[in-house]
Amino acid sequence: MIEVLEHQEIDIAFERLVSGGELALDNRISQRGYLTVAIARGRLRLKSTRFVGLIPLNRDLAVRIKPAAGIANLSRMIVRAGSVPAVIEDFARGYKPLFEQSAQAIELHQASFLAAVDRMMRRGLLKHYIRIENPPNWRGRFLAAETLNRYIGRGIRYAAVFNFTTLSHDVAENRIIKAALHEVMDWLAKSHLPAHRNRLLRAKAIMQELQGVSEVKDPVWRLTADVPRMARLLPLHMKYYAEVLWAAYAILQRAIPDVVQEGYVSLDSMIVDISAVFESYVRTVISESASGHDLVVIDGNRFPRPFFASGDAVYQVKPDILIERARQVRAVFEVKYKPKISVQDRYELLSFMEAAGAKHAAFVCPKVADGDSSKYLGTTPGGKSMAIIRVDLAASAIMAAEEDKMVASILKVVDGRYDF
Repeated sequence: MIEVLEHQEIDIAFERLVSGGELALDNRISQRGYLTVAIARGRLRLKSTRFVGLIPLNRDLAVRIKPAAGIANLSRMIVRAGSVPAVIEDFARGYKPLFEQSAQAIELHQASFLAAVDRMMRRGLLKHYIRIENPPNWRGRFLAAETLNRYIGRGIRYAAVFNFTTLSHDVAENRIIKAALHEVMDWLAKSHLPAHRNRLLRAKAIMQELQGVSEVKDPVWRLTADVPRMARLLPLHMKYYAEVLWAAYAILQRAIPDVVQEGYVSLDSMIVDISAVFESYVRTVISESASGHDLVVIDGNRFPRPFFASGDAVYQVKPDILIERARQVRAVFEVKYKPKISVQDRYELLSFMEAAGAKHAAFVCPKVADGDSSKYLGTTPGGKSMAIIRVDLAASAIMAAEEDKMVASILKVVDGRYDF
């Protein structure tokens, strides 16, 4: 039984995380920085950093961190950003079955899918009674009406029709899982990571055990159309199949689920670095429109600039986004997933402008409160102007319109205009 606590910051009684006299806290939490952990007055204080999702503290307790801006369409942002959420393996949770297409779906699901298939193989393959179309003579249940119409009515003696069924692993559920396993094996075969080579060997071993399951030649949409019904109608003793079926569905459809909303699609827990996703998402949206305006979008994290025009070249700056026109930097943009811009943020952006030789810049931040709006912040005595552009990430129904609005504001800053 998993208890879920939905908070950005929470105090938990220390004894709730103690088992056998020792602190039972998943070490991945502190190692990966999903939460900051402090102990005060006999209680454990947990505070969210830049991650959202269901974060396990141990086998019985988890913290659900929701986006501060209330993003209902986070999956769409992840897909547009080309990001892959982190996965907490062996900690399954239910997701809402609202899927977004993603080219990174296999990369996201391959580890949890193989682990789920491994567990499935240990617990036993699903079997159904299937009908044999050409059964051995005089085997099965005698079908009187069919025998009369086909043989006796035509004067044929010593022939009959039988309904012959047998218990078999060669069923639709296993065919879908085998098809997804082929996709994962193809992806792993192209990887050079040692961990992936080991997974490929295990996948090949599982494929050998599935030799009795037929290969499918149907289109993906037809193959996966019945997965929701199959998962829902599984017998109680085979409920572990639901996790594998939904993972196979996600792989074959190249899809990721709604990573925030709770539902019944069982997959390993996904944790999203919302700050990184927001930055990549904004850069992607801008890049899609830049070429039509003779602009070039540069990722300053990948292509840093020297801080000094001369002198020690070891000091570099890494703006999130630089926009050039005719090989000249026109504007610098910093993407911040935070409600307020600090003094330090302004100093940082000013240093980016100085290093890049730009006169115009803006922060791109989510809209959190109703009164938040894009606005001009000011111009320094040195002639450097700065603004803040707000994006309403909660506007899932009109997200495309919100993206267009953001791009229009970006283009205004590039041209030195601040009439938002």
